[in-house]
Amino acid sequence: MLFYFYIFIFLVAIVSLGVSSGMVARALLKLGRIVGLNECVLSFMLLGIITSLPEIFIATASVITNNPLLSIGNIIGANFTNITLAIGLVAYLSGGIDLSGQVSKRVFWISFMLVLMPSFLVLGGGLSRFDGLLLCLMFLAYIIVFSYDGQFLEKSAPHVPYGVHYFSEVYPSLINLTLGLLILVLSSIFIILFTAGLTSYWPIDLILFSTVVLGLATTLPELFFGMRGAIMQHSSLAMGNILASTVFNSTVIIGLLAIVSPTATNSLTAGPVILTSSFTFLAFILLSVFSYTGSRINRTEGVLLMSLYFLFITSASALYL
Repeated sequence: MLFYFYIFIFLVAIVSLGVSSGMVARALLKLGRIVGLNECVLSFMLLGIITSLPEIFIATASVITNNPLLSIGNIIGANFTNITLAIGLVAYLSGGIDLSGQVSKRVFWISFMLVLMPSFLVLGGGLSRFDGLLLCLMFLAYIIVFSYDGQFLEKSAPHVPYGVHYFSEVYPSLINLTLGLLILVLSSIFIILFTAGLTSYWPIDLILFSTVVLGLATTLPELFFGMRGAIMQHSSLAMGNILASTVFNSTVIIGLLAIVSPTATNSLTAGPVILTSSFTFLAFILLSVFSYTGSRINRTEGVLLMSLYFLFITSASALYL
């Protein structure tokens, strides 16, 4: 009976995580437009930080509860889910993602290397504080490259004039932002606590559980934004969205975890990490082939990416359950 209670609370916390991340995203984007941030800055906020809010709060909660391995597995799984299920679903729903001019090949390959970097460091003997600092610095370098490719420093957009109307626009957004952050924090803590309860009843590797289940749960913002973009015929934004989000996960979040808890990866199970990293490598190879052959990901190729995700789930289940 207690097992089903754990499942119920866990599912409620996951739904709350997705809903609250959407609240925070909409509030931040609206505040950005009110103060006059240009569209490239807003896009980068969406791409690199806002859609990574669930991973950020899962990482924070995992450190508070002294269980950082959950966050590492979550990041590895979320990145793979982003570049297979999320991109594949957007490509299928929209009829294809046009890559011409959206993401340069230089940004694509830098993103590829940065996403796989934590896995190489973990398998090479664990993450030290120096490795964590190096990953954070790599993200700063990525911002510079992304900025020049995306004309990040273009002229600012017009902002809402100061006055009564200005504050009437700001206050609701601030309230939604505060409420969304509060729900995010509580949802993340509940997810971490009830994950431990579930794994005590269900004989499954903790890293595998966080890679598959939490990885899918914390990818909900990217999935929601991607599907919405596909419906509105803005599917090309999904590619930059997912690349920047996965890079932020792999560098800043993993880097800060390594700085705060450098011994967290010492007891990391190598099998699930190798399996997920291998599938991630294969996914990037497929994406590079799609982008070089036709400068777009068509509906059939989207199905191939989604099939790769389900093949990973099947392989993981067969090997570790």
